[in-house]
Amino acid sequence: MFNLFKKKKELTRKERTENILKKEGIKINFNLPNIEPEEETILRNPKEIAERVSVLAITNMLAFNNITSEEANSYLKKHKLWEATTEDEKSF
Repeated sequence: MFNLFKKKKELTRKERTENILKKEGIKINFNLPNIEPEEETILRNPKEIAERVSVLAITNMLAFNNITSEEANSYLKKHKLWEATTEDEKSF
């Protein structure tokens, strides 16, 4: 809100990202928080990314009543994705 506690490096990274999006003609939500500094960013390997995408896709299907929770749990366990779920996703 007041930018009092934001680090200069965070603002610079956010501004760089916003400039890229503007150049590409992509709408920007200026109310989003700052992006963490690059030093704090943890990059996931391709396997971890694929697991998260798969888990989120199943969670989305469950949220929109396309599958039951039993079907979701069965799929995640069958494809060894259960361990990749968060506690909130498991209880969902």
